[in-house]
Amino acid sequence: MKRFLAAMVMLLVSVSSFAGLSYQFRNVSESRGKTMSLAGNAEVDGSSFRINVESGNHPMFREGSAVISTDAGRTMTVMDLKEKTYYVIDSEQIFAALGAITSAMPVLLKISLDNQKVTVSEEGDGGTIEGYPTQKYKMLTSYDMNIRVIGFRNKNHIESTAEIWATPKLNPEIHVFLQDQGFKTGIEDFDSLIDKERGAIKGLPLKQVINTVTTGKGGKSETSTMTMNITAVKKVAAVPGSHFQVPSDFREVDTPVPGAQ
Repeated sequence: MKRFLAAMVMLLVSVSSFAGLSYQFRNVSESRGKTMSLAGNAEVDGSSFRINVESGNHPMFREGSAVISTDAGRTMTVMDLKEKTYYVIDSEQIFAALGAITSAMPVLLKISLDNQKVTVSEEGDGGTIEGYPTQKYKMLTSYDMNIRVIGFRNKNHIESTAEIWATPKLNPEIHVFLQDQGFKTGIEDFDSLIDKERGAIKGLPLKQVINTVTTGKGGKSETSTMTMNITAVKKVAAVPGSHFQVPSDFREVDTPVPGAQ
């Protein structure tokens, strides 16, 4: 699940919610001495988007694949353009199932995020990026994650610092994964944290640097960094509807996402 969350965030953190936009993106994540990257181009029209993966070593979204959605990412179709296959990820259903398990069988699985704290500060003029003026923000998030699985307990303290350069000239409403008004994971503490972060940034983020420190038992810490950049931003009148559809000669295959069934 942790890998699935990281994959979704890395893929969709750049997707915006207004019509007629195209851009290039590059996301890089570094953790435990390993680097994972994802780069390509995206088209957005209202709640529909298409992401074409051009390069990178992402385990779920390989080079030459495309991801489409017409419901702002709740349901995503991942296509292999070379093999002409596709599979569907129902993000909302996956999280709802996990929430149902934690509610129905707390003895087997219990997840809580305690001592939640989110603070956002405006850091002033962020300079010009891609020809757009930006405002710099800093978001500090911290919480204690407690996981109990059939008697096994694990507790980690997470502190995340996000530096964000956003332009209000493109989009007054941010739409990133797990921050849509109607989307819920089904886990109360997760939804509470999402609500705290929702709407904190005004405008479309063109650059983000997120450093996360996870401290576990014995005070041992691990640091991870995620960097996201949007370039070549272009407004377009509309994106053809066919760009958000699976070609008729593609065949559906089973999803490789754990727990999606």
